[in-house]
Amino acid sequence: MKFASVDFNDFLSRIMKSGHDEEVYKILCNEYHQPADARLALKEYKSSSTSKRKDLMLGLAKNCTDGVRKYHGYSGEQVILEALLSADLPNKWVHHILGGVENEEETYSLVQKFLSKEYATAEVKNTSRSKSNIARLADFTVVKRGTFSTQIISVDVKSNESAFDYFLNQADDFSRFSDEIYLVATPELVLKEGKKKSGGANSAEKAFTSTLKKHGVGLYVLDFSSQVIHKVMAANENKADKHLKDKVLSELGLRQR
Repeated sequence: MKFASVDFNDFLSRIMKSGHDEEVYKILCNEYHQPADARLALKEYKSSSTSKRKDLMLGLAKNCTDGVRKYHGYSGEQVILEALLSADLPNKWVHHILGGVENEEETYSLVQKFLSKEYATAEVKNTSRSKSNIARLADFTVVKRGTFSTQIISVDVKSNESAFDYFLNQADDFSRFSDEIYLVATPELVLKEGKKKSGGANSAEKAFTSTLKKHGVGLYVLDFSSQVIHKVMAANENKADKHLKDKVLSELGLRQR
């Protein structure tokens, strides 16, 4: 199973390496077992090897899909993601497990490098600190020159769930002069924000992408822990205001064709 383009086995391996896997397993034990059985299951887990722990956690999570009402409609992997969010883990480990990052500016170098390859024939500008008198600019502005026209693609990075609704407001502003808009989000943001909108980890990714689709926004997912970016969803093409587009290009020191 994959979540937000990341193989679940990567998440599970990070949970194990974090040293906080017992806390996640304990949540599942308490939800599935009676207290005495939960204590025995946890005791067995603590004495097991890492490989055995993975099997025990996956097995218990699968049992939860049938035996715990709130997990009906979940896969075992989704149960583990749900339990992970319920565990009171230090932020640095949640970030690591879910490919997140504390400060989105830490991703800029990686994103710049990726976009330069993704749009090899275009110009990629870091406009995160650029000031415009016309409109708000995204963290990155990609300028694609064609034979008869020039396209602007606005690419913004978000890692904090509190910034997602702000991004949607930004996207409406970007659409005035951009031909396409993309969000670069971490799996952590997809899971947390999607869960907030849908109510559960089993429908988090769908809820997240559906929200972006309503705004015509495409999605790249950046797993910061593995330093990998995947394109998940293409953006819709906007009918940008040519007058505003010319002004933005002029501010960036470029010219419309």
